[in-house]
Amino acid sequence: MDELNVIVITDQGTAGSAIRAGQIHATTAVSGLQVEDMLKLADNLKGQYTLYWQPVNNVEHFFANTERDPWKDTSIIKALRRATDLREMQKAFGNGYYGYGAPFPPDAWYASKTEDLLKLPGFNEPKEPDIEEALATLKAAGYDHPSKLGKRVLTVPIVLYWPDVAQLWAAQMRRNLGIEIELKLVDVPTAVTTWVSGEFDMGSWGYGYNITDPDDYVNAIYGPGSRNYTRWKKPEFLEMLQVQLSELDKAKRLETLRKMENMLFEESPYIELFWAKRNYIVSDKLRTEAGAFVPAETIQTALKWEHVWLQS
Repeated sequence: MDELNVIVITDQGTAGSAIRAGQIHATTAVSGLQVEDMLKLADNLKGQYTLYWQPVNNVEHFFANTERDPWKDTSIIKALRRATDLREMQKAFGNGYYGYGAPFPPDAWYASKTEDLLKLPGFNEPKEPDIEEALATLKAAGYDHPSKLGKRVLTVPIVLYWPDVAQLWAAQMRRNLGIEIELKLVDVPTAVTTWVSGEFDMGSWGYGYNITDPDDYVNAIYGPGSRNYTRWKKPEFLEMLQVQLSELDKAKRLETLRKMENMLFEESPYIELFWAKRNYIVSDKLRTEAGAFVPAETIQTALKWEHVWLQS
């Protein structure tokens, strides 16, 4: 190819039309097109375009500012997490391709298997046992009725599916606990600035890791780095984070990481919603030295293109 043009199309209908017209040869792993859009395109353009999938690598979650009340008590976050209907989230987003919301990426070598997650509290169907436990947890924390938490404010970036995800979750909190969540819709730069400054109540965002190792994801989200917008600091957890960092025996490292995961099920400052499984739709004319297009394992390597050409 003589050149590679990256075109930003914010309207989903326009993007889909451009692909169908052959004006777009490939998408990046993160686009405004949702899973159902990609599946339809792949079906309509079979023999001309192919849909490629990455492993789950991008968590989407809500989080609370643990330097502020009432979130200093992480049991309250746990209660909201228990009352979150993860199965409803699965039905609403991802067409069944996404992973369930969990502290670590489901089915990763250092995380719980999906079949084991679905046996844990918080993943129940019907949801009533989780709701009862959430109400009991809030009562023990001094909120004998959840409405005593007052109206909470959730900062939501206007990008991708976030406004829709936030509306569904706010409806769940109202339905399951009687808690009112006010949605504050802002652009992405405003949202990130708000979280970095600490001037927020709750936030909605996610993280797509760079490499498939806990030293990236776990350190970024739960460690002392800048992406831990929650300000959550647990000395015991941070100590284990350092232990696994220098452990060369994979079995021993895994043992430490599983202890960390179990701690997060109890005390995580996040309400994990789902793990997105990103995808690309690519023209079959696009070739590489390996033959067909080869998708990257993580979204952060989506724009690294080498030894690529178009067949005439």
